[in-house]
Amino acid sequence: MIVCFKKERSQKLFLSIVLFAVAFTLFGFCVKENWFREDDLGQIIYGLIKKPSDIPRVFSADERDFTVPANYSRSKANFISGFMRPIKNIFFSVIYYFFKLDIRAYYLFHVALHALTAVLLFYILSLWMSLTLAFLAGLLFAFYPQVSTWLPWIAATHTTLMTLFLLLSILFYRYYFLARNSLFKKYTYYFLSGFMFLLALLSRESVIFFPLWMFFGACVFSYDAQYATKSIFAKIWALGKIALQKTWIFFATMGIYVLLKIWAYGFGTLDRTYNNLFIRFPWLKKFLPQLQSAQEGVLAIKVLSQGAQTSASHAVAQKVLAPKVLVQKTLSSPSWLETITLKLQSVSNSFFAWLNNIFFLSTDSFASKLFVLGLFLFFMIFIFMSYKKHKNLLAFFMFGALCFAWPGVLVFPHARYINLVFPVLIAVVAFGLEFLLRDKQKSLAQYLLFLTVFCVSSFAIINGAYKNALELQASGKGTVAVKKRFARFFEENNFSSNANFVVLGSPFASDIEAIAKYFMHNLGTQLAFELFSTVAQTGSWGCSGDYKTFGVKSEIFPINGGFRIVSRDKKHCALWMTFSSHPVKWVPEDRAYRWMKEPYKQDMWHTCSIGKFKINEALDDKYITDISFVLDKKWVNKNTVFVTWDTMAGKYKVLDGGHLKT
Repeated sequence: MIVCFKKERSQKLFLSIVLFAVAFTLFGFCVKENWFREDDLGQIIYGLIKKPSDIPRVFSADERDFTVPANYSRSKANFISGFMRPIKNIFFSVIYYFFKLDIRAYYLFHVALHALTAVLLFYILSLWMSLTLAFLAGLLFAFYPQVSTWLPWIAATHTTLMTLFLLLSILFYRYYFLARNSLFKKYTYYFLSGFMFLLALLSRESVIFFPLWMFFGACVFSYDAQYATKSIFAKIWALGKIALQKTWIFFATMGIYVLLKIWAYGFGTLDRTYNNLFIRFPWLKKFLPQLQSAQEGVLAIKVLSQGAQTSASHAVAQKVLAPKVLVQKTLSSPSWLETITLKLQSVSNSFFAWLNNIFFLSTDSFASKLFVLGLFLFFMIFIFMSYKKHKNLLAFFMFGALCFAWPGVLVFPHARYINLVFPVLIAVVAFGLEFLLRDKQKSLAQYLLFLTVFCVSSFAIINGAYKNALELQASGKGTVAVKKRFARFFEENNFSSNANFVVLGSPFASDIEAIAKYFMHNLGTQLAFELFSTVAQTGSWGCSGDYKTFGVKSEIFPINGGFRIVSRDKKHCALWMTFSSHPVKWVPEDRAYRWMKEPYKQDMWHTCSIGKFKINEALDDKYITDISFVLDKKWVNKNTVFVTWDTMAGKYKVLDGGHLKT
C-alpha cells in the first residue's frame, strides 16, 4: 500500500513537471517580440511598493487610478464600484526591483502563473480520478481556452492570480476534510482555505459568489435518506445549518473583504453607480427604481447606511428609493412580430457569443454557427449520459459555473472575463469521462461516447495550443508596433530631463503618461492628455466607423490660448469622444469624468480637464471633425512640450506652443 502511494506520488510529480514545462516553454518562448499593452505600464509604475507607507496606498486605491494622466482622476469609487486588486502590485514590485521595466520578466512571470494554475488543477482533480484524465484536464486548461486574450496582457495578471488562489483555497478545503486525526491541522487548513479565498478576492472580485457555491455544495452533498420524510422547510433549515457550519469561513472572509472595501472607498458615490446602471442597462428601469437626483441619492444612502431610526429619515429614504412608473409615449410602436424577431435575434447573438468564447471557435458564418451549435448539443448528450448517477455533482458544477459567469453577463462573455468558468467546465468533462470509464456495464454507445469526447478533448488541446501560440505572436507584433510609435518620437527629439508634455490628438493609450515616463527614463515625468482629443480608430474603444490613424488629412493650428484640430477627411479622420458606449462629461469638483446621457452641444464652450473646448463640427454626435481647445495655464510652463499625432505621416510630432508660453 505504501509502495503504491509512493509510486502514485512520484507519477503526479513527474506529470506536474511535464505539464508546467510544456505550457511554460510553448507560451513563454513562442513570442519573439513583445511590449506592454494598454494599462500595463500604469499598473506597474503607479502601483509600485517601495516603502511601507506605499502599502496602504496601494491597498486602498482603485486599480483604475493607476492609468490616468496628470490632469484628471477616475470618478471616485465606492465599496461596490471600486476595483481593489492590490495583490498583483506586490508581485510587480518584486519584479521591478530586479528587472525594472523589462517586458520579458513580467510576461514570463504571467506565463509561469498560468502553467502553475494548470498544474494545480491537475493535482486537485487527480485526488478523485485517474492520473490520465486529470492530466488531460490540466492540458485542457493550459491550452484550450483563448488564453491569448489575457496572457500577454500584464495588467490582466490579476485574473490568473485569482484563479490560482481560488484553486489553492479549494485544495486546502479538501485537506480540511481529510485531516481528521489532528484538530490543530484540521483548522489550520480551514483558515488557510479562507485566507487563500481572501487573496483571490484581492486579486479580482469575480470570485465573490464562491461562498454561495461552497454553501450550495455542502447542502447538496450533506443530503441523505434521513431528510426524505421531513417537510421542505425542515429540510432547508437542517441542511442550511450543517452547510453553514462547514462553510462559515468563506462568508466571514467575504465580510472582511467588504469591510476593507468600505474602509478604502466608503459609500459616497453609490448614487452615481446606481444611475450608471440605468444608463448601461436601460431595461433595469422596469424592475428597479431610478434615483431622482444625485443629491437625493446621497441623502438616501447616508440615511440607510447610518441606520437612521427617526420616522422622518425613513420617510426621506423611502421617497427616494421608491419605484416610479415611467410612461413613454412613442409615435409608432413595433408590431408584435417585429418585437419577437428582435428579441430572438438579441438572445441568439448573446448565446453564440458565449459559445464562441467557451469553445474557442468562430461563429461568424452560418455554417460555423451550425457546427458550434451541434458541438454544444453533443456536449449536452455527453453530460446527460455520463452524469445519470451523479446528478448532485452535476448540479454542483452547474451552480459553480453560474456563480463565476456573472462578469460575462455584466460586461461581455470574453474569455478573460469568464476565466473561472473554464476550470469548472473542464472538471465537468473530466469527471464525465471518469464516470463513463468506471461504469462496469458500459454499452457500445458509452464506449463510443467516451472515445469521441476523449479524442475531441485531445484535438482541442492541440488546436488550442497552436491557435493560442499564433495569436500570442500576433499580439506581440501589435504591441511592438505601438512601441515603435513612441520610440520613434522620443528618438527624434532630444528632450530635457525636466520636460513635461501636453498631448492633443493621439491614438488612444490609457496609460499615456506612464508611457512617457518609460521613454524618458524618469518616473517623475508629467503628461496631460485630454480624453476628448483621442484620434478615432476603427475597433478602438467601440469606434465602428472607418477611421484611420495613417494617410488621412488633418490640421492642427494655434489659436488664442490653445489649438484647433480640423479634419480634412471627415469620413476617415476624426476625434472619438465616446467611451464605454456613453459620452462623458468633466466634473471639476471630482477632477474626473462621469457618464452622461446626452452628448455635448456644438458651438458652445465646455470645461474639460485641461481647460475648455468647443466642438465646431461633429458627425453623428460621435465623431468630432473640428474642435478648439483653450488650455489652462497651470499645464503650461517653459518646459512644456506640446505634442500631436500627425494623421498624414502616422507619427507623433512636436507643436509650436510659443504663443502659450509668453
